[in-house]
Amino acid sequence: MREEIEYMIMHEETAETEIYYHSLGEDIRGYLSGKKVKDILALDQEIKPCTCGGRAELHEYEGMGDGDYDIICKECGRTMSRSPYDVDLHTWDEVLPACIRDWNAGKSADDIKAMNEAEHERVTITTDDLTWKELHPNNMLGNSLEGYYSLVFRKREDGIYCCKWTIFFQKEEIAPMGTAEDSPIEAYILFMERIFKVTGPMAYPELTKESLRDWDSEDTFVSCGVNSYGDFIRSYKTLEEAKIGAAARCGWQGLNRDTMLKEEEYRGKTAEEVMAEEQ
Repeated sequence: MREEIEYMIMHEETAETEIYYHSLGEDIRGYLSGKKVKDILALDQEIKPCTCGGRAELHEYEGMGDGDYDIICKECGRTMSRSPYDVDLHTWDEVLPACIRDWNAGKSADDIKAMNEAEHERVTITTDDLTWKELHPNNMLGNSLEGYYSLVFRKREDGIYCCKWTIFFQKEEIAPMGTAEDSPIEAYILFMERIFKVTGPMAYPELTKESLRDWDSEDTFVSCGVNSYGDFIRSYKTLEEAKIGAAARCGWQGLNRDTMLKEEEYRGKTAEEVMAEEQ
């Protein structure tokens, strides 16, 4: 702590940039987490004055393991903020250098916000990216249409991951636990099932008039598997709302337009064949 105090004294007299550390428990002037005095002195030389000529302040905010940095002009208020969650950063060590680089380039926090929003819009899955197929019990055409399902795949190091979305039609009951095929649909129920390692073909068999009796197969997608919905997510009033709900939740499964497999990449192939292909 002695080094920190000594630096703080020097800092008052000679530094061009005021430096502050903020955590859940304390605020320290002239200190940065994990940085030695010589590192902080080097940063003072690296950070340029604002484009308006004003003096800069560097702030580090730490809490719950996250590290965020702000550089603020004391004269005009221009701010540069960088976070580990910015789309162009991949490691914690990149955050502070990026903050200084963009500050020195004359950028502002609004520029970073616009970049994040544009990239988020580019990669976020929408309903147009999902393919929905008819859900008939046991995958048999003779059974009534009870909803739709969509399979979304991602290639990982240990195999093919699948997020299966199912929208089930909740129909009006004509008696307790009884519905008719033409009963009105009351709600569209969204379910999600996670399959961590797919084996065999990456699709359910085509709809058939009779049961394929393939329940003993080691493949992931067998005809009776369409009856497995997974976990209840939410009830919706319309089919379109349910589809939007599924698309919006893909991001939580690590799925976006860059990570999800496009249908032409796996159509007619097994998971093993897709994994054998070069990245």
